[in-house]
Amino acid sequence: MMIIASKFFLAKSLPDNKFGTRICSGVNGIGEDNGSKDYTLLEAVVFDRIMQQDKPTAKFMDNQSEYQVSAIKATESLDSENRLIEIRNSIYKSMENDNDLKQYLLSYLTHSNRNNSS
Repeated sequence: MMIIASKFFLAKSLPDNKFGTRICSGVNGIGEDNGSKDYTLLEAVVFDRIMQQDKPTAKFMDNQSEYQVSAIKATESLDSENRLIEIRNSIYKSMENDNDLKQYLLSYLTHSNRNNSS
């Protein structure tokens, strides 16, 4: 679940050699390279929940911003194309291991499961 969730946080290049992140379901490789397993339902549920993040901003979004800043600083010496790849990979890995995102998703899934069991 966390590998799938992490891939929705897509770093992108902005003008003036800056970078940003958006929640994206199309250009990030989701649905590719999963072997014979179909994760379409899990992808849809996770994406939907991330998009419905609580207001004010969910803690995992604050964490993502911190991961982005760290990744940008760590890749300053790279050319722009390689830098973007490294920033993306760093953010994916960080979000894959983000406990706030994990708890956010698990609480939704367990709550939904309880409501459907009754």
